[in-house]
Formats: sequence, structure tokens, C-alpha cells
Amino acid sequence: MDLSGAASSLSGAASSCKQFGLLGALGAFLMVNVATMGMFWYDKHQAKTGGWRVPEKTLQGTAALGGWPAGYVAMQMFHHKTKKQSFRVGYHAATACNVGLCSAGLANCVGAAGRSIGKHHSPARQQRGRGRGRARH
Repeated sequence: MDLSGAASSLSGAASSCKQFGLLGALGAFLMVNVATMGMFWYDKHQAKTGGWRVPEKTLQGTAALGGWPAGYVAMQMFHHKTKKQSFRVGYHAATACNVGLCSAGLANCVGAAGRSIGKHHSPARQQRGRGRGRARH
């Protein structure tokens, strides 16, 4: 999976989060991380037995989709892909993309929540500007 595919998957995940809320987002995060751990285990197993391997871009794509916490744990736990610099650079970049997109999404959600709060009139806000006209100094 390349980064453009990961970005479109993230936008799909964001729209499902709007539909299913925080619980749905946490469930998706958990599923991606369990799948990531499984993929790293499977790839290590295949490396030991000489079978078909999981492509590196697929493993890196799991980081872009939010599976990077499990990926880093799996790398240490299975002693897998820890020395291959080209893989690690790509994995770090995919992780940074995920963290950046998630941060931007969170900032957007917080900003939208702040704007929606501002639309509601508080009693203090309603009293300002009522019947006083313009203040003269």
C-alpha cells in the first residue's frame, strides 16, 4: 500500500468516525493494531521458514493507517526489521504522516466544536450590546 492509498483509507476512517463516534474510532484503532501485530508476526515466521513474505510497503502502510504503535512493539518483540535502515526510514515517515493527519483531524474537530459552542448564546453574551448603544468616551 502506498501513502496515497493510506491517505484515502484515513479519510474513509475519518468519515466513519463521524458516523460511529469515538467508540468506533477506538475500535478501528484496535483492529488496525491487532492486524499490524499479526502481519509482523507472520512476516517474521515466513522469513524463518522461507515462505512468501509480506511486502515491506504493506508493513509500512500499516503505520500510515494507525498501526504504528503495534508495529514498533512487534519490531522489538519479534526482532524483526529492526536493522534494515531503508525499511525503518519508510516506517518512520508513514508514522509521521499518520500522526500529522490525526493531529490535523483532531485540531479540526476541536476547532469545529469551538465554533459550534460559539454559536450558542450564553446569557452573558446576550446581555452585551443590548440597549446600551455605542459607548462614548
